[in-house]
This record gives sequence, structure tokens and C-alpha cells, in this order.
Amino acid sequence: ATGRAVRTTATNVRFDGFTLETVNDSAIVSGGNYGGGSTNVDVINNRVIDVHSGSGLYTNGDPLTGRVLDWTVSDNLFRNINSASGSGINLWKATGGTINGNRIENSGFGGIQLNSSIDIEITGNHISNTADNGINVAASQGIEVIGNLINNANTSNNSSSAGLTLY
Repeated sequence: ATGRAVRTTATNVRFDGFTLETVNDSAIVSGGNYGGGSTNVDVINNRVIDVHSGSGLYTNGDPLTGRVLDWTVSDNLFRNINSASGSGINLWKATGGTINGNRIENSGFGGIQLNSSIDIEITGNHISNTADNGINVAASQGIEVIGNLINNANTSNNSSSAGLTLY
């Protein structure tokens, strides 16, 4: 894809079994920055490979322009997220959801990022080779991080980054 591969502003969506390769912007997007929010979205069993700018999956919900509610991101592969600011999964300003059983390999920034999110469960993910944090949870509440495997995170040796950061 020459830009974003998937943008959703819909309700009750299932995105299952796709391969997205060589994407020049964030591959899967939703939220206020992208024309509106989305509710009850399942992103399951997909392969996102070679993202050159942005993240594998990026949401940016906003109470005025588009909420991002009740997302399930499960059993996906995110590989070679090449942007220095890109993560495999980046749920910003999301409310309710599960991030489970994903593989994130070779990310230019982080593995899984949450910022200003509420009630998200992060379980059973395998994250390897991230330049910054493996899992980063910032300014969020009601977040559960359980049983994830993080290998070779913070390869840039940033003093404020780690395999898991919570703040």
C-alpha cells in the first residue's frame, strides 16, 4: 500500500486473515485523527509486514471527534515496523479492549504502546527486538499486563526505556 492500508470508522467490524505488506504509513488506523472513531472492532489473525512510516496498528480516539471503544487485537504478526516512532500496536485514547497472543518483531520504536487508555488487557504477547520499550503504558488506568514474553527490548539503550514501562 502506498499509504494507510486500512482505516475504520465503523461499528462491529472484524478484520481477519489479511496480509498487509510494504506499507508507507500506519497500516491499520482509527480515531479522531482519521475521520472518526470505531466501536467493537476485532483485528484477528493478520500479518502486517514492512511498515516504513508509522505503526502497524494505531488509534487516536478523541471524545469530540471519534472514540475508539472495545477493540480486540489478537493473534496477529507485526514484523519490521521500520519507523523510528513506530510500534507494532499503538492504542492511544482507547477505552475497553484486549491485546492478546500477538507477535511483534523488529520494531523501530516499541512493541505495544498505550497512552491515555482505559480498561485494556495485554496478555500472552511475544515481543522481540524493539529499539525502545517492549510494552509502554502511559497516563492510562485499569490496564492489566499479564504473561507476555519480551526479548531484546530497548536495543537503543535509552535510559528511560525498558522491557516494560508503566507511568
